[in-house]
Amino acid sequence: MFEQPHENLDKPDLQIGGMKLWVHGRQFPLAHDYWDGNWLQVTARYDSASSTVSTVGPIVHLGELVSLLGECERLYESLSGVAKLDCMEPNLGITLTAKTSGHIDVRIHITPNHIPESGASNVAQRTDSYHRRGDSRSGA
Repeated sequence: MFEQPHENLDKPDLQIGGMKLWVHGRQFPLAHDYWDGNWLQVTARYDSASSTVSTVGPIVHLGELVSLLGECERLYESLSGVAKLDCMEPNLGITLTAKTSGHIDVRIHITPNHIPESGASNVAQRTDSYHRRGDSRSGA
């Protein structure tokens, strides 16, 4: 699972705050079942002012992205609730929590190696707050 990052990363397929996700294809492109056929080869990277953490490999299942999309649509419509990218692999996780006045708290967990060696850790965990713009319901 510890593959080299893909070069020439253009526009990400998903971006939430400082977290970007590129989907490079399926881990098993010839598999047609739900489990093996839907593991995605991805690059996930979180950039902040002081650090960058990235991870690469088949760490996201397509069903996890479908669930995130549905939860984000409900969160957008109701301005309440939680949307999660709740990955089975421990390298990546995202939680979006709706707050008052259209604010959304974003919590991102990303690590290239979920089993640190010698006490070292390359884990980024960050909570940011964003305000949904251009929506009369949020007062913006």
